[in-house]
Amino acid sequence: MIRSATIAYTAAAIVISSITLPIYAYAQDASTTSGTTYVEQAIVTQIVSDTPTIGVMSTPQTYTEVVMARIVSGAESGNTVQFSTSYVPGDGQRVSVDDRMYIARYSNVTSTSTTASYFYQSIDHYRIPALILFLVLFLGCVVFIGGKQGIRGLVALVGGICLIIFVLLPGAIHGYSPLLLSVIIASLIASVGAYITHGFNKMTTAAGIGMVLTIIVSTLLASLAVHIGYLSGVTDENTYNLLSVPEYGALNFQGLLLGGIIIGLLGVLYDAAIGQAVAVEELTRAAPNLSRKIIYGRAFRIGREHIGALVNTLILAYVGTSLPIFISYYGYSLFSSTYYSPVINQEWFVTEVIRMSVGGIGLMLTIPITTLVAVWMLVPRRDDTV
Repeated sequence: MIRSATIAYTAAAIVISSITLPIYAYAQDASTTSGTTYVEQAIVTQIVSDTPTIGVMSTPQTYTEVVMARIVSGAESGNTVQFSTSYVPGDGQRVSVDDRMYIARYSNVTSTSTTASYFYQSIDHYRIPALILFLVLFLGCVVFIGGKQGIRGLVALVGGICLIIFVLLPGAIHGYSPLLLSVIIASLIASVGAYITHGFNKMTTAAGIGMVLTIIVSTLLASLAVHIGYLSGVTDENTYNLLSVPEYGALNFQGLLLGGIIIGLLGVLYDAAIGQAVAVEELTRAAPNLSRKIIYGRAFRIGREHIGALVNTLILAYVGTSLPIFISYYGYSLFSSTYYSPVINQEWFVTEVIRMSVGGIGLMLTIPITTLVAVWMLVPRRDDTV
């Protein structure tokens, strides 16, 4: 158990490093390249004022806090500075004394000034402790409840995340096809992850082949959907922000959309494929005299019962991530002319429906495809039909 815990916490360290390294790299870049912007941590020592924002007519009302804080990192550590931050009541962004914040320093130097002056601005709350706390709780559940299988699954998960962060994202930024990268990486995550979690055996191989075949079919469907649906992949604030960054000029947003559909399908795809391969293997062991046709029919029956729960999991996960968008249009008729076209025709709506539909189709195809592969690999050919 100690060895298992060590493996799990080492995997957690890799995950945390993978997530936070780009953040710290960005902070360092901002503080060293321009010479005018410094991102540091500070602890709030005093709330000077907390008043409604002047000139902003919004519902609900936006408030502005003027804050005194002590810088606790970097060359200015120990200095006390003042900055302002805004929040909406109930949004969780209100600043309190002793809160730790990320703040930035900007230069006020102009072409006519002879001396440099600076002002400070709030960047974000410091959230790393919450991140680490819940990762540790998650790992504890994996170790003490999941046991060896859980730890193997965690190792496979860490490998998949590393492939996405260190292969898919840099490749897409440098102009490689996000779709091709996503298909390759999804296939690697599915097959290699299955071997790590369930061992090297025919059952795992059957599940891996079934997943790869389903990924290929789902990719073709997603490509067709994006083409005939005239989807650009630019539908939210994050993608619009990327358009304004010169370094990301080579990004293929249609490819990113397609890759996101495939990567998002992996979780439930893995569950369905492994379940079908195990069902075929167990049926073969329990009734070795049954023919391939009968075992296929019974395993398919098991998969059909399982698929209802999986479809709910997949669709609700997609809907859950899109709740803010759906709420923004709540109360409108789907066919009303909102922002120059009916809601049902707008790209964000069509994108989400196609994302859910292609994911659901891919999930359902996993059952017959994986069952067929598993029967072909795991059930001996017989002449009888018992």
